[in-house]
Amino acid sequence: MVRRRTLERLSPSPAPCSRNARSLTRPNRWSTNERVQTTALKSIRSLVPLLDRVLVQRVKAEARTAGGIFLPESSVKELNEAKVLAVGPGGFDKEGKRMAMSVQEGDKVLIPQYGGSPVKVGEEEYHLFRDHE
Repeated sequence: MVRRRTLERLSPSPAPCSRNARSLTRPNRWSTNERVQTTALKSIRSLVPLLDRVLVQRVKAEARTAGGIFLPESSVKELNEAKVLAVGPGGFDKEGKRMAMSVQEGDKVLIPQYGGSPVKVGEEEYHLFRDHE
């Protein structure tokens, strides 16, 4: 019994550990940017368009020519090409039957310059169009 007490006195008491101190000693596995990207990707996958709506993301224009010359941002125009990310189940005709959608996920489509509803998730911007647009 006496021996145990002396050992307890000799051993240093553990330092109080706060949440900030732990975060400084333990390396963070993901950076903030990676967390935002994964959260945005998960939230986009969870979006399901209703009826005849189509969720698309514009294809970014290349900032380099075929010869390898870099173009300034002011000369790069926004393309009217987009990739289909999600498709709704389809609208109804006058008889109440569901109409099939003309596009599927993964298709590349041409979209109008203006129109659609912009949807911003994180830093990315997506657009919601009707199937007939």
